[in-house]
Parts: sequence; C-alpha cells; structure tokens
Amino acid sequence: MSKYRVFISFMHEDKIKVERLAKILKDNGLEPMWSKNLQPSIPFTNEIMRFIAHSHFFIPFITKASIKRGWVNQEIGYAKALNIPILPICLDLDETQMGMIEGLQIIEWNENDEVLSEQLSNDFFKHYFENLMDPMEIKPLFECGALFGDRTKMIADFSQNIIGMGYTGHVRQKARLSSFQIPDRPTNHKIWVERDGEGVPDESRYRLLRKERQWLEKHVKECGCSLIIDPNVTIKRKGDEVAKIRINLLLDFLREVDHPEVKVAIAEDMKENITLVGDWFGALAVNLSEREKGFRQTIFTRHAPTVQRFINSFDDEINDLLKEQKVSAEESKKHAINQLKEICDKL
Repeated sequence: MSKYRVFISFMHEDKIKVERLAKILKDNGLEPMWSKNLQPSIPFTNEIMRFIAHSHFFIPFITKASIKRGWVNQEIGYAKALNIPILPICLDLDETQMGMIEGLQIIEWNENDEVLSEQLSNDFFKHYFENLMDPMEIKPLFECGALFGDRTKMIADFSQNIIGMGYTGHVRQKARLSSFQIPDRPTNHKIWVERDGEGVPDESRYRLLRKERQWLEKHVKECGCSLIIDPNVTIKRKGDEVAKIRINLLLDFLREVDHPEVKVAIAEDMKENITLVGDWFGALAVNLSEREKGFRQTIFTRHAPTVQRFINSFDDEINDLLKEQKVSAEESKKHAINQLKEICDKL
C-alpha cells in the first residue's frame, strides 16, 4: 500500500496555515497534495481535477476567507461527484457557515498543531479507509475505452499523467504477453508487421501501442512490475510464427529490466485483461470471443479504494500461481524466462 494521498483545497489567503497542515500530514507518513504540486505548463483547473481524482481523501480547509469564495465549494462538489471521502478541517467557523460540508465529519483546528497531528495520524486514515468505508456504499466512477485504440490511448495517457504529477507506481498486468511484448522501435521498423503477421502496416496504431509500452516501462524502471501471462492464448490465436516474435520481444524486456521487484507467473486459459499502475488507476478489459481481435469496452477507474481492491485480488492470484508452481517471487522472473524459451524452442 502506498502512502494515503490527501488533497487539500484552500484559498490563497490561507496558504501559510495550509503549509503547516501539509507538514503535519507529511510528518505523519501521508502524501499531501495541493497547489504547490501543480505543474505550471498544464491548465490549472484540469490539473486540480486530476489530483482530486487520484486522491484517497479530500480535505477542504474551511475558513472565513474560503467560505466567502465559491472555488473551494466547487472542488468539494467535484470530490463528492467522484465519491472521494471528504474530511473538512475548519478554523474559526460557526454552524451557520457550514454550507456544503454540513453533515460531514468535521475536524476543528484551534491552531494547536500537536493536537491536530494526533487527530490526523496515519492510523486514523488507515482505520477510516479500511473499516469505515463500506464497499457496498462506495460507488466508483468508471470511464470506458470502447475500442482497442481507446484502451491503448487511455492506458498511455493515464500512465503519462501520473508521471507528470511527479509520481510512479508498481505495474501489475494480467494479459496474454503483457504490454512489454510491444516493440519499442520506430513505427516503420519491420518488426511491427512481423509482430502482427499482416502485410498492411498501420503506423497510427503502432504509435499508440509504442506509447503504451514506453510510459508503462517508465513506471517499471522506478517501481517494478508483476505480470501474469498466458503465451498459449497468443499461440492459439496468432499462430506459431507471430507468437514466437512476440514471446522473444517479451524475453528481451525481461532480460533487460533490472528492478528487484519483478514477479512473473504463467497462467493457463486466461479470460481477462487487467492493468494496474500503483493504486493510481485500474483498467479491466472485457473478454472477447475466439473470432474477435483485441479488446473492447475496457473500463478504467482512478477511485483509490476500488483500485486497491483490484490490487489485493491480483496479488492473491499471482502469489497463488507461484505457490502452485513452487516458485519463489525472487526466482519467478528467471523461471518465466526459462519457460518462455522452452515454448519458443518448440514453435
């Protein structure tokens, strides 16, 4: 589990106090996110929306200055729409000034930092996140990548956005041969047509695929990856020659990646496609029939509690697979490389 990300909504007049609040959160092992994090080259409102969407918690800092302005209320409304848990911190307000935070659990700050630190401990947020957030009551919002190209573009864009925000995450992927069998070569290179097994190049699609591979690989280099793959599906659907090319591309990646946290398990009869980058976003693809190619109707969510449930399920699955195969996590990459080489030798 990464640090809980806490977005602080405030007005500029309260910046000095918010700096104290952010320090309290950081000292307690949390990840405060506020306007100090924002990138100057990105439209201000879009960047704020992105930070809120990726937050575990949303803290509006409610003061006499902020209550007179609509901006904090707009951000509260956006957090509510995304079902982000809201925990207002109030300073010098009475009950008649509650506005959009009425009915929410409120922390009143009398500017005693030591008391506030005790109230905003990491254990408090952990207890709230794990015990008080009823999964049946939380309704995450999803976005849909209707076609293969949509899915590819969204995975690349979401991965790029996280890095643009200054963060990275461990890549978890359950796929036939993962995104790392995509060539990282110029789109006019012959490997693309060979990988497809088709005679008509499609450079626009190649560009999207390469972007997906490149941005996910940036996360892997920083945080590692866990892969569940099923090469037999590729052999069955694409034929021996194409499968051999794709397996060798994946082998090149596995041999080159040197991050210590790399796990690989080989599964059979895979029915789904899942991509998770840290607990920043999750993408789940609908399984298609034998006659169709690619993936359609991939659903995406940035809702942190939901992504964490996907992570827990994925980790249970890969650990069970490695246990069944009597392979340790540390040896799993080497074991998978040997298995993939044996498969290639038989093709």
